[in-house]
Amino acid sequence: MDKRVNIAGEGGKPFLHIKCVVFTWDKTLKILLKKKDRQGCRTFPEGMVRLDENLDEGVRRMIFSVTGVKTMFFRQVEVRDRASATDAEEKKIGSLPLQRILTINFYAIIRKEELKKGPDEELYSWHGIHSIPKLDNEDVECYRKSFGKIQRNLNYDPICYYFLPQVFTMAELQGVYEQILAMPMNRGNFYRKIKGYDILNKLSMTRSVALSRPSELYQFNLQKYFQGLENGLAKTW
Repeated sequence: MDKRVNIAGEGGKPFLHIKCVVFTWDKTLKILLKKKDRQGCRTFPEGMVRLDENLDEGVRRMIFSVTGVKTMFFRQVEVRDRASATDAEEKKIGSLPLQRILTINFYAIIRKEELKKGPDEELYSWHGIHSIPKLDNEDVECYRKSFGKIQRNLNYDPICYYFLPQVFTMAELQGVYEQILAMPMNRGNFYRKIKGYDILNKLSMTRSVALSRPSELYQFNLQKYFQGLENGLAKTW
């Protein structure tokens, strides 16, 4: 059982509970879900913050335990304050009676290429965002807010950098943009906008695909990319 952390001092005894919507890119956007509970619903990775760690350390520990990944990008989405735990929550975090739980929701992005076997991996599976299985109402809202924050912050956070491998094609980059923004894009227009940002380095090598001409390969120019994100990549989609 996880150690628990008292964040309110003597008498109050609230506890920090983390829930995280973990995304990756595998030809489509996917999320990580735990196997069905007794109500037939899936849920996101979650757990209590330990006494010897802060919030960021708790998120990293939890994601590592199910993916084996140490390099990730994550953002806090919201904090929910409840006076007491529900019966289902008490079963998840133990029998200790709680007066208050603060649930902090995060989203995280990890690269598919870095996935390894985590100690709790067998309890989880990946699902495309267009074929998400049954979630309870709270987790539906958690996913909606997490994905909405990714959409809003696309021009301000290194979201595409963490979704894509180190080397990628323009079509792969366009695919990430199309799924995040939920809109198809003209190939030529997308290429011109991305080139206008001046955030990519074109490589001399290409990638061959059967029955197709070789695709040019790119990398992010990290200095220009992060400089552009500081003020927001200006062109709208």
